[in-house]
Amino acid sequence: MIVNVQEMKTIEAKTPLSTKELINVVGKALFTNITPLIKNQDKIMIVCGKGNNGADGLALAQILIKNNYDVQVYLFHKDAKTKENKDLLTKLPTNIFINDITKQKPDVIIDCIYGFSFKGSIRNEEKKLFDFLNNLKAFKISIDINSGCEADDPCCDKHDFKSDITLALGHYKPFHMFNKEHQMFKKVQLIPLPLSSLDNYTFANMDQETFLKYYPKIKANAHKGINGKALIIGGSYGMAGAAMLNTIGSLCCGMTYLHVALEDTIYPIVASKFPSVVFHPFDRNCFQNVISNIMHDVDAICYGSGINQLPYQNDILELLLQNSYKTVILDAQAIRLLIDKLFILKLRKPQLIITPHIKEFADLINKPLELVKAHKISLALTFAKEYNTIVVLKDTNTIIVSPTGETYINTHGNQALARAGSGDLLTGFIVSLCALVKDNFLACVMAVWFYNHLCEQITKDYSITCFNLELYSKYADAFFKSLNM
Repeated sequence: MIVNVQEMKTIEAKTPLSTKELINVVGKALFTNITPLIKNQDKIMIVCGKGNNGADGLALAQILIKNNYDVQVYLFHKDAKTKENKDLLTKLPTNIFINDITKQKPDVIIDCIYGFSFKGSIRNEEKKLFDFLNNLKAFKISIDINSGCEADDPCCDKHDFKSDITLALGHYKPFHMFNKEHQMFKKVQLIPLPLSSLDNYTFANMDQETFLKYYPKIKANAHKGINGKALIIGGSYGMAGAAMLNTIGSLCCGMTYLHVALEDTIYPIVASKFPSVVFHPFDRNCFQNVISNIMHDVDAICYGSGINQLPYQNDILELLLQNSYKTVILDAQAIRLLIDKLFILKLRKPQLIITPHIKEFADLINKPLELVKAHKISLALTFAKEYNTIVVLKDTNTIIVSPTGETYINTHGNQALARAGSGDLLTGFIVSLCALVKDNFLACVMAVWFYNHLCEQITKDYSITCFNLELYSKYADAFFKSLNM
């Protein structure tokens, strides 16, 4: 389970333990989980802050001392902020406290400076401390969140404390899911705590069992289209491959009635590869009639992949936003068409999903790329709420957010997908599952999970370097066949 800062505070407030009791529980849990990682003769240095994360470190120090470990404590902030921190300071022997950290050569460093509530930038004195600690040849452990990092986003500074292992307290936080991006720890381990639960959580989970729970199986008396119909509008001269990858992605998800509308110049190329698809070729003179005649007969539409050379691309976008009442997924060039005219999203009729990669999203909201990468969840949520739009934000860790605040962080897949065409393939997955599953947020989560799960299966047998997106068809078939579907 993943929780954000506000949810964690609510959970702690609901838990029938006082703060003092909870810190003692944490101290014991840390001792149980840390001692298998270290040696009895190791010199341990615990670096503590002035809040309750520092108090967790002091509670741990107390137990380590009782068990004859060699412990030193460095108080980065001399004045304790919380009552629990102050009380624990009085219970520890004074000779374990060190004033000059630069003279120490510990075997183990335990980071207890900042907890999950930290927000903002670290100061110069903290940068100096973290740089010094990071350069020491010691085994490094962070408690809950690496100090200097924020819990709710992949917001980290290059000077922040880097650990060999980070011990997440009670629940994973969004920060723990983004390690592919910030690389602040080599491993994360969850330490369960006796905490209360919430009725509803912001962050969605997805795995094979959940995917299969919501995926509609084809019934014995099924007919074509019974599980939904999808429409792909994509490709242009020189970019037929984008429409083909959309189509592969959609068929991988089991779409039994797929329509593809595309420019007549690329129709022969695409149609020759997919005999089971219903094609609707168009040109400048008839695109409005062709698309209008089919868009009300499908459950989900995707538009934008590979349309860069389409002269009337903006006209098709306006046609969909003004006249479709179904789910519309905008990808690639269709998203770029929205730059400087986002107001039209507030006037549109269909349910909307956008699938930008991180640079496209930064351009769309006119923010610096580095700022967007550091605060992707909060910025995506702001956009989703303002424009009543689901955002599938593609990056090393793709995230999905809904206008109501639902959030999913994908941790599956690998760098094999960092190649041209992978986004077009994912768009095909999304349009298919939005037609098959009527909850659009759930459908997007299922699509992103399945797309990345298959990537992991493919790269067990094939290289990351020469990864072939067309292998998805083979591995999607193997996935469903293994489940007798």
